[in-house]
Amino acid sequence: MEDNKARYQRFMDEVVNKGNFGVFDELVSNDFVDHTPRGGVDATREGFRQTLVGFREAFPDLNSQVELYIAEGDKVAAVHRTTGTHQGELMGMPPTGQAFEITEVHVVRVVEGKAVEHWSASDDVGMLTQLGLLPVSAG
Repeated sequence: MEDNKARYQRFMDEVVNKGNFGVFDELVSNDFVDHTPRGGVDATREGFRQTLVGFREAFPDLNSQVELYIAEGDKVAAVHRTTGTHQGELMGMPPTGQAFEITEVHVVRVVEGKAVEHWSASDDVGMLTQLGLLPVSAG
C-alpha cells in the first residue's frame, strides 16, 4: 500500500505538476481504463494522456497537491487541492488569464506497480465559473 501511495505521489509530482510524460509511461498500464473520462475522450490510457496533456497546455502552472490519502489493498484514494491559471485553449475555449482553485477526489487501482483503473470527481462547474467561462448564477 505504501508503495502504491508513493507511486501515486510520483505520478502527481512528475506528470500532473511538471508535465513529465515519460513517467506516465512507467506508471500507467497499457490496459488502463478511466471510468470518468473528460471531454469526450476515450476511456483508455491514450485518452487519459490526452486529457492530461490538454490540461497542462491550458494551465502551464497546473498544480495539484494531495491533502489526504487512503490506501487499502490495490487501491489509493486521494483528495487534492488543484490550482492553475488559464493560459492556453481549454476544450476549444480561448484563454481567459483567470485562475482557479478546486477540490478533486481520485481513486486509482494499481496492479504490478501500474495504474489500471481510475475514477474521479472534481468541481468542473466551479473551475469553469472561476475562469469566467460559465455565468455566475443569481441567488
